[in-house]
Amino acid sequence: MNKITSAGFQLTGNLKRSDFAIGSKFPPPIIADDVDIKS
Repeated sequence: MNKITSAGFQLTGNLKRSDFAIGSKFPPPIIADDVDIKS
């Protein structure tokens, strides 16, 4: 519409909290070890 070239992207991924020692004080039933990231 405005004749300017543009680009877009989408980022997805999965992290394990245990790999980074995040939230280790919480038992697994409260917070999952796998965390999905979508941006």
